Amino acid sequence: MRIKNYGQGPMKVISAIFSGKNDTYFVGLGNKQCGNKEYAQAIENYQKVVEFNPKNEEAYFGLGYCYNELSEYSTAISTYQKFAEFNPSNDTVYFNIAIL
Repeated sequence: MRIKNYGQGPMKVISAIFSGKNDTYFVGLGNKQCGNKEYAQAIENYQKVVEFNPKNEEAYFGLGYCYNELSEYSTAISTYQKFAEFNPSNDTVYFNIAIL
C-alpha cells in the first residue's frame, strides 16, 4: 500500500483551525453555544469572527440574536442593522428589528 503525499495542504487547514482565525469554526461554536443558551460565550466567539472578518454576516446575525436574548435590545438592533448592510434581502432580520 502506498501512502499519498498531499504536501502542506492538510497542515494548512489544521493550522487555520487552531490559529483562531477560522470563521467557520467560531461561527459553529457560537451557534452551538447559542443553542445551549450560553449567550455570553457565543457572543465572545461571534466577536472573534467579526474582528478578523468584519463582513461575516452570519456572525452579526448570531450576535444580534444573543443580544436580544440577553435583553440588550439597542445592541441587538444595531447588530442586526449591520447584518442588513451585508444581506439587505433577508426579511428575517427586518422582522427581528421590528419586534425589538
